[in-house]
Amino acid sequence: MKNLMKRSIVLVALMVGFLSNAENLNSAIKLSKIESKLVNLTLSQLSDNVNFEITDEEGVSLYTELVNATRFSKNYNFEFLSNGNYFLEFHGETKIRKIPFKIVNEELVILEEEEKVIYKPSVTVDQDMVNITLLSLNKEDSLDIKFYDSYDRLLYSELVTGENIIGKRINTGELLKGEYSVILKYKGETFIEEIKK
Repeated sequence: MKNLMKRSIVLVALMVGFLSNAENLNSAIKLSKIESKLVNLTLSQLSDNVNFEITDEEGVSLYTELVNATRFSKNYNFEFLSNGNYFLEFHGETKIRKIPFKIVNEELVILEEEEKVIYKPSVTVDQDMVNITLLSLNKEDSLDIKFYDSYDRLLYSELVTGENIIGKRINTGELLKGEYSVILKYKGETFIEEIKK
């Protein structure tokens, strides 16, 4: 019972920190259209690095830039993009914001009302336990967990769904020393964590 209480307190503390960081990325992004394909991006109140990326609708990265300042403002010219659908992606420490936009007849249209927020799963190692935690705002979301050894042999697999806070522990106590991979799939995104034992 005492152990369960400790784990619950740690999980609550983790989620509070997680949510405060997540809110930080929300208020920090401002997009302003200047001309037909010219946009100003302003990032402010950042406490950690943000990776800014432009992707096409297939998920192919067309441009990427790491921002590691507390305030950042820059104009971006999208002249190189042809008619089609794209995403502005902001990868923070705890979540990804994806803002769709499209180019129609040489005009850029930002679709902020269709923005998607994807919370990243957290993977920590405590001695022989691999802890996986994810805040899911929709109980119908699922997290696909796969655990591999260095020879790409699948050691563990589970699809977790139906929970607001997804938590899973993998005991690695009986495994040999070496390198392992945790591959997590959530809302179309793949997250890979390398673990050394």
